[in-house]
Amino acid sequence: MVSMIDNFLQAELEGRTKFNLIAKQNPYITDLEFTNDRYDSLACYFRYNGKLFGVEIKNRNSYYNVWNKEVWKFEAMNNLIKQNKIQGGYFAVFYKSDCYLYDFQTIKDCYEKFGVSDMWAKKQTVINSTYTNKKIISLPVELAKIKNIWS
Repeated sequence: MVSMIDNFLQAELEGRTKFNLIAKQNPYITDLEFTNDRYDSLACYFRYNGKLFGVEIKNRNSYYNVWNKEVWKFEAMNNLIKQNKIQGGYFAVFYKSDCYLYDFQTIKDCYEKFGVSDMWAKKQTVINSTYTNKKIISLPVELAKIKNIWS
């Protein structure tokens, strides 16, 4: 039997492996480094033309026409940008072999346009955990840059 921790780490590894494939498609992306702490707001950092960017990665088993980003993770990314620790950020949602990629400006635009919603959800999606109220930003699929991990 696989433990809950193993399920969490397995989902993290799948998303990170897929993002690594996306990053390899762009020769200007260098120095890709994944974070180690499961509670980090970002999963990895990379350089693009010498500038540092951060990425939050989610690997999903179900498709939705709107992906949700937790407000606290948006705020954490925004703070890193304001402090000049990163020059920008991305939210990468993987479903099967597609990556729905949102840049920071698109996330910010959705935050300003749609506001914040409440969502009753598991504390950790891949684990059969207790539920909590999460503050989320809705990101419509049509605003994503969609990339296939194999192309």
